[in-house]
Amino acid sequence: MTAPTDLVVVLPGILGSTLRQDGHLVWAPSAGSALRAIATFGASVKHLELPVGIGDDHPYDGVKPVALMPDLHVLPGIWTAVKGYDPLLARLRSLGYREPGPGPDGPAGNLIPVPYDWRLSCRYNGKRLGTIIEPALQRWRDQGGPYADAQVVFVCHSMGGLVARWYIEKCGGAEVTRKLITLGTPYRGAANALAQLVNGAHPGLGPFRLELTRFARSMPSLHQLMPEYACLHHDGDLAKTTSVTPP
Repeated sequence: MTAPTDLVVVLPGILGSTLRQDGHLVWAPSAGSALRAIATFGASVKHLELPVGIGDDHPYDGVKPVALMPDLHVLPGIWTAVKGYDPLLARLRSLGYREPGPGPDGPAGNLIPVPYDWRLSCRYNGKRLGTIIEPALQRWRDQGGPYADAQVVFVCHSMGGLVARWYIEKCGGAEVTRKLITLGTPYRGAANALAQLVNGAHPGLGPFRLELTRFARSMPSLHQLMPEYACLHHDGDLAKTTSVTPP
């Protein structure tokens, strides 16, 4: 097998990035601590709630994305069983892709996992995406030879595909992109997002049940997952959310 010459960028789905606030992890559940993670998240949620009218901006609240979720998560009412992203990254490494070395003088790499603050607008995260991958791509191309014409291949799960598409279509990313691969991306929205926005978010089990409605409704990303297909029962038929007048 020949050495891969393109740059592969991996974007997770909503909730698929660990988050740190003021030096402390506030969202990093693991396979052995799903319910405890919900309780921890509940204690932190007031600090993670976004201000009204934030739109496509950043709240500058000290929250930073850290890494992709590594392993199995089954978070009742929040996230169904997902294996995490370690198997995907391991598979890409087995094909010859490698992360860059530490620091600006470390070896260039062509495997870039990109965690992001999944609370924020897909438009904000799409714009931010360019500031991460374009320097990495240039560093990779600077090796010359077969790498000089390298482009980006996106591998995205769920909402990560929407972030990548915004970058590609609206932020000039098409010029450096060779391919966009998406897995389970809700291009026409998700009914679950509508259910949480309308009916509230009450995840968990037993004593771990939480009230996350205010937090969920503060997230631009969740509003941007509103379905654009006929998913509402209306007058004996199905209608789009945009074609029904609220009572």
